Amino acid sequence: MSAALSYSSGESASPLLGDTIGGNFDATVGTFGDLGRNAIRGPANITFDAAISRTFKVHERYSLQARMDAFNLFNHTNFVGAISPAGTVTAYSTFSNSMAASTFGRIQAAFDPRILQFALKFSF
Repeated sequence: MSAALSYSSGESASPLLGDTIGGNFDATVGTFGDLGRNAIRGPANITFDAAISRTFKVHERYSLQARMDAFNLFNHTNFVGAISPAGTVTAYSTFSNSMAASTFGRIQAAFDPRILQFALKFSF
């Protein structure tokens, strides 16, 4: 059995300002304000992956391996933040760093739920 636990804190982002923030701060649309760099944190990611395998000898030369892999075993919801997962370009582009956008600060997507994978391998 093997297991891997990964945790990453929320990804940081620097917001772009809109016309008026809270009615008392004016800024040009699309410019950076005086809020510090990377001041906004996205949601954290917690993933627990595990694998169990067993090899059975069928004959002197032959063996059969049974394997089960579980990804995100505890089914923790991981929301998409400022980054896209590796290998995807537009599928997870749901983050808006413009405070003028109606979707600013809203969670719009989540990564994959629990995935179980079973395999048999015959070696000769």
